[in-house]
Amino acid sequence: MNLRDLKRSESSSKNLREPERMTECESYGENLREPGRVCKDLKANYLCFGLQPVWFHATNILLHAAACILFTRVCLSIAGLKPPFATLAGLLFAAHPIHTEAVTGIVGRADVLACVFFLVSLLAYHG
Repeated sequence: MNLRDLKRSESSSKNLREPERMTECESYGENLREPGRVCKDLKANYLCFGLQPVWFHATNILLHAAACILFTRVCLSIAGLKPPFATLAGLLFAAHPIHTEAVTGIVGRADVLACVFFLVSLLAYHG
């Protein structure tokens, strides 16, 4: 561990000890002056529920459920699948093991949000 890593970990732990300082978001080791959507989402999650991890995970699960519903809607409207097949595709999407890391890990929220926003934009484009 070098000095730069140590300073980074100190600033992260300082943010956790002093919640009012949670104005900066660290992503891939860089401080971002203007936090993106994920950082604002995590901060909102913190402001609502504190540092209890169960609520961060519950939010990820709800976002994943929204992504599954949107995926089923894409299968119905864009792919033109019949409702039973679109439902099966949505269930396979929901239960596929590749989503495990993104849904169970708090830092995986970026992936889940990217999926939700992509599916919403795809449905909006195809109207």
